[in-house]
Amino acid sequence: MSRLRRLAATGVLPLLWLTLLFLLALAVGWPERTIAVRIWLVGAGLVALRMLVGAVVRQPIAPWRDEFDRAVIGEPQAEEPPPRSFVEASRLVDVVAGTAGDVHYRVRPAFREIAAHRLLTRDGLLLDDPAQAAEVERRCGPLLWGIVRPDRPAPEDRRLHELDRAAADELVARLETL
Repeated sequence: MSRLRRLAATGVLPLLWLTLLFLLALAVGWPERTIAVRIWLVGAGLVALRMLVGAVVRQPIAPWRDEFDRAVIGEPQAEEPPPRSFVEASRLVDVVAGTAGDVHYRVRPAFREIAAHRLLTRDGLLLDDPAQAAEVERRCGPLLWGIVRPDRPAPEDRRLHELDRAAADELVARLETL
């Protein structure tokens, strides 16, 4: 409907007014009919030009690139994949809420490495030192200490789910605060 209104507003109505004025000029007795016809033709041409410009302006313009533009700008590059360490860390966080075997054999070594590094660099504590075990346990908290303690036994049934998603989130948060 709006397309018809636009066509009427830009083309039909101005052409109708122009034609009425032309007929009025002829009826009144315009001295030169050829001049009246030429004025009407110029007016009709302007109306047609206005309609054409309106139609062209509404069309999307595709970007045009020649060889120079492609050489200077280059082709759009594909998005780089995330770093390997980020992919491994995100997989590790997903595995934390997995089975007891996953937690003990896949998550525990990474968590022990992270906890040992953070405790040593920030507090000068050794994760595996029996003399500092009480302080390390206090800093880690009961859940994280249950995972990273040096004497943690292997699970009897690897298929059992040891931790839920909330515990996994708490473990990661505790590692970040060490």
